[in-house]
Amino acid sequence: MSLPALKSYLAEVEARIQKATEGPWVVEGSKDRQNWRGIGIKSEDELFIANMVFQPDDREMDNAKFLAASRQDLPRLLGLVKAVFYILETLESYSKRQHINPKIVEALSRFHAEIEKGGA
Repeated sequence: MSLPALKSYLAEVEARIQKATEGPWVVEGSKDRQNWRGIGIKSEDELFIANMVFQPDDREMDNAKFLAASRQDLPRLLGLVKAVFYILETLESYSKRQHINPKIVEALSRFHAEIEKGGA
């Protein structure tokens, strides 16, 4: 994936985040004496987000927790990625004008190689 393609992808992710119901989201379930009867995801202000399953097992409960947490996790991760891009672009710009540590140049090269492979 090229750097412009990666930036485009991040813009798409950000647009989806902005369109989603505000978080945090929570997992809520109903339970009889021994077993879960069903679980769902709701926003903090009680807006229904998703109905997961009837009688969920542990894996399905973990999936629901993952989906609910993603509402908080994705914006944080996107912010971190944007900060890293800013730092890297600043270093790259500076490295073209000034002599900088060869290890930084190597790190920038490795970063670009990972982007090209799609691993970043």
